[in-house]
Amino acid sequence: MVISFIGKSGSGKSTIANSLATILKETHSNVLVIDGDELRSAIAPDLGFTYEDREQSEERRSKLMKVISDQGIHVICAGLSNYPQWREWCRDNVKDYFEIYLKVPQSILEDRDAKGIYERFRNGEINNVIGLDIPFVEPSNPDITISNDGSREPRVISESILSNLPD
Repeated sequence: MVISFIGKSGSGKSTIANSLATILKETHSNVLVIDGDELRSAIAPDLGFTYEDREQSEERRSKLMKVISDQGIHVICAGLSNYPQWREWCRDNVKDYFEIYLKVPQSILEDRDAKGIYERFRNGEINNVIGLDIPFVEPSNPDITISNDGSREPRVISESILSNLPD
């Protein structure tokens, strides 16, 4: 199974993905977490953050998830995943693909801003930020949509996800 967390920067993708992995590892020894930022530095150091570069990075991530999943390893991926064509490719090509959209109001994302991305954008220091100068394309048919406004702990959200996963 591949569980793909989708959302803008600061939506909680990595935090909830790691929380879910911790729970799943209690009963499954073959769980791998792929963090989009970590993976980008490993397999896409040649790419920047333009729309086109981000799409190429997503293509690499999508195909890697399939290769790993095809070997019987459960994959939990945390990535922006802003390209509908790659979401659809995953649905068509990755066995047991499950998509979770973490929906968070922009104002909360900018308040969280753990990486300082939104502040640096607002100060004119960077560009090519998903949700600001690059539009974010919300998933049209995620398996689950979670409003992650900070009112629930990651473990509570992860347990809720587990109860909604297919057998």
